[in-house]
Amino acid sequence: MLADTSFFFEEGQIYSFLIKGEVQLPPDDESFLILVSPFNSKHLLKKSPYINYQLTLGASVNCRIDKINCAAKIFLEPEHPFYKEGNIYDFNVLRKYTITNSDGNIEQALVLKDCFNQEFIIHQDDEIETTTSSVSYRVDRVKKGKLYLSLPDDNDVLAQLTIGNQYKFIVKDLMTRADNEEYYLLLDENVNKHYLRKKYYMEYGFVLGSEIVCTVVSTPLKFRHYLEPQHPKYKIGEKYDFIISGIETYMDVFGKEITHLMVNDGSEKEYFVQCPEINTTNTDIGTVIKCLLTDIRLSRLRLVCI
Repeated sequence: MLADTSFFFEEGQIYSFLIKGEVQLPPDDESFLILVSPFNSKHLLKKSPYINYQLTLGASVNCRIDKINCAAKIFLEPEHPFYKEGNIYDFNVLRKYTITNSDGNIEQALVLKDCFNQEFIIHQDDEIETTTSSVSYRVDRVKKGKLYLSLPDDNDVLAQLTIGNQYKFIVKDLMTRADNEEYYLLLDENVNKHYLRKKYYMEYGFVLGSEIVCTVVSTPLKFRHYLEPQHPKYKIGEKYDFIISGIETYMDVFGKEITHLMVNDGSEKEYFVQCPEINTTNTDIGTVIKCLLTDIRLSRLRLVCI
């Protein structure tokens, strides 16, 4: 397959993919669909989250480019056959109960039923009556087949935030917004709600009621990553020493071989490093290498060796 390096996918855009085949991959023989883009690049899509989507071999499916990570891996999200992002739907409340979140605090939760009769859990917002048997929510996002919901009155497009600017937020609460997914509820100076996924910032030491500073890194939309909190240790534009922990080589979606250095800072976290002169760089494991920090996304450092 010829590489078309002049082409690049754009996050948030929708493309039509052909379902070309299916493959089972180790270690668990999980099923993946093989999708081919209009640009002849091949992609794997885990089948299990979309078992009710009726995705069949030979058919075409529209997928959003959900994310392109620092290793250039592309994450696809097929269009949901029923729910459309931005629309409001009624959901039946099957039952209510309490859950204990990772901070040890009690949450009131609802068990709702979707169009496939599947049950899912969501935090019970204070505005919802405790005796209600159905509730209206706006679908803000669909990711891996999961619905991410907020109340219809919540702002879904927070246009007053400018990309590149920093803002202060109050860490108001920790809540479950989708099955097994906890989010910090952040309030800006206008008391608009923002959600920040907890799992990426476990080491940041956020405390309920405290003030944090975040940079707007992309278009502000609910349940997308558009706020990046200040890192407690690193600052973009500064140079730091890291320890080489390995080399990773993989094939991109066009069949081109990509090689990245892996480094750490003495902790358990590892980071990819772009190293244009990798063929002339000492890459022995344990070697100290100086890197420029060019960006931080989801607490992950984006580094270039210098």
